Amino acid sequence: MTEPDELDIPQLQEEGAVCDYALGVLTVKLRIPGAQSLKDKRHVVKSTLANVRKKFSVSAAEIDSLDNLRLAGLAFSFVANDRRLVNSVLSKALDYIESNPESEVIAHEIDVS
Repeated sequence: MTEPDELDIPQLQEEGAVCDYALGVLTVKLRIPGAQSLKDKRHVVKSTLANVRKKFSVSAAEIDSLDNLRLAGLAFSFVANDRRLVNSVLSKALDYIESNPESEVIAHEIDVS
């Protein structure tokens, strides 16, 4: 068996062993106007993360404004072999998040590389 440090990456790429892929990241800044406590905020954030993970098969995490009562920074990532698919999935996830009446999207960015 070949050790990881002995792999010849250029040779593997020529042989097709290393795949091309597209990685997309959606970052969203939410305002949660109805939150009266961190518990209220946590409920909205956790349900948003869980629902988007389940519906779109993305990775998701709260990444910013952790201690701010009415703001939340969320990030979602998706990997596939087609940039258009990645962009489509993340755009649909954003539409879904924007449809949540418990929060308001105040900023977002989709980056596909």
